[in-house]
Amino acid sequence: MKAFLDNCGGKVIVASSSHEPAEGMSGVMVAADVLIADVAAGDFDAILLVGGIGSNEYWHDRIVHQLVKDANDGGKLIGALCLAPVTLANADLLRGKKATAHNSAKSFLTSRGVEYTGNSVEISGNIVTARGPEATEEFAETLAGLLARGNQVLNI
Repeated sequence: MKAFLDNCGGKVIVASSSHEPAEGMSGVMVAADVLIADVAAGDFDAILLVGGIGSNEYWHDRIVHQLVKDANDGGKLIGALCLAPVTLANADLLRGKKATAHNSAKSFLTSRGVEYTGNSVEISGNIVTARGPEATEEFAETLAGLLARGNQVLNI
């Protein structure tokens, strides 16, 4: 997704809780450009949360919750893929909104007041959620369509 958004003219900054490279589900290793604790929502046009099992690190992370709340308060675009919408639900950003995520998160999201749709991609205001790895391309295309060229995106 980073390469796709970069190729669309955006500038994607990868943030993590550590500078240690992380391995994605496809085996791609990605190193963080910045630490999450060192960024502010106002410095970016969008914040994207990637999913997969490693995303559970942020489900209860107060720093990430505050970051996405600040982004939401600022009307920034927020995206979450696969299991990452759980973080948004725990930050109370999805209550009363339509959202999607990996099927394994359905009951958790509905227990948090989310209208789970199961669609591959769901847009609810400034928040875009996607179901899982099979929706990555559609998710990236949707985000690119919502962002203007030259936007700076924080990818967590």
